[in-house]
Amino acid sequence: MVTPGPGEPATARGAAGWPAWDAGPALYVHVPFCRHRCHYCDFNTYLLDPDLKRRYLTALERELAMLAGDPLLAAKPLVSVYLGGGTPSILEAAELASLLAAVRDLFRLEAGAEITVECNPGTLDAAKLAALREGGVNRISLGLQAVQDRLLRVMGRDHTFRDFLDAYDMVRRAGFDNVNLDLIFGLPGQSLADWEESLETAIRLQPEHVSCYGLELHEGTPFHRWWQEGRLALPGEDAERAMFDLARERLGAAGYEAYEISNFARPGFRSVHNQVY
Repeated sequence: MVTPGPGEPATARGAAGWPAWDAGPALYVHVPFCRHRCHYCDFNTYLLDPDLKRRYLTALERELAMLAGDPLLAAKPLVSVYLGGGTPSILEAAELASLLAAVRDLFRLEAGAEITVECNPGTLDAAKLAALREGGVNRISLGLQAVQDRLLRVMGRDHTFRDFLDAYDMVRRAGFDNVNLDLIFGLPGQSLADWEESLETAIRLQPEHVSCYGLELHEGTPFHRWWQEGRLALPGEDAERAMFDLARERLGAAGYEAYEISNFARPGFRSVHNQVY
């Protein structure tokens, strides 16, 4: 998926047919595979199947080649590339290297373009991180979600907080100096004190960026079904608002700037990709 860069609304068309913008387009590449599906997730994801993965990656590179041949896309270089999912870090090191090489070979990238890869704890190793570095990745987004193992289990996450700490340490030791942490508030059984602990832990780790998402219940997910059955005890609206306010207060005091709705960044580390939608 290609997204116009920041600038004019999408309804304002430039001479080349693209929307008018100040920067340039951004590329989103979807990797729809996971080891396990979380209870809140309604994204287009599938449990990892080696044969399906192989066929998907072959088709994906063909689609990228087709997209790169569009003369409209040649008008400006990409300002951002984002590998999301699913779990992109579930790919093997050689697969990550091949996919990133295809992107760099097929598309013009602006000098210093932001290249982000979403990663989950338990799916990283030194070889994968080396492949990401060599492939030009300069931003990592890690799915933490909560620091309490009981809440991670409630969400259906397949990692512990210790697994996250190990992954974060690996990312830093690999030399990545632009890291985002994802957190979720409004979880079943989550108290304001739980949320405060997650925020304070994230702040102590000193990532460059933190994303704080309010839980959404999507039809077709276990969480939605359990909520309909009256089996999901969620914080009330006032409690969820207090969690959001606490995030703005604590992250702001720690030097993070709030932008958009869910995002907080240290000066100079706002996500380019977040700002082109």
